[in-house]
Amino acid sequence: MKIMLVLFFCSKMAGTCLPPYSPDIMFDDKYSCLTYGYKLSYEIMTELGPEKVNKDLMYIKFDCVDYKNNKETPL
Repeated sequence: MKIMLVLFFCSKMAGTCLPPYSPDIMFDDKYSCLTYGYKLSYEIMTELGPEKVNKDLMYIKFDCVDYKNNKETPL
């Protein structure tokens, strides 16, 4: 089973999320995908910085889905 990370970049200010983004990497298990998702989300928020995040009320949500069978639906 291969697991794919799917991220959504959202803004409460705009009331919307950008189309889903999936890095070009597959995972062998959900744990590896989730820990990578948290790390990547932290890195992205750090790059955006507090001024932009606070001004636009930005947040990131993500899910790890079964790529081959697509049994799970991302958030």
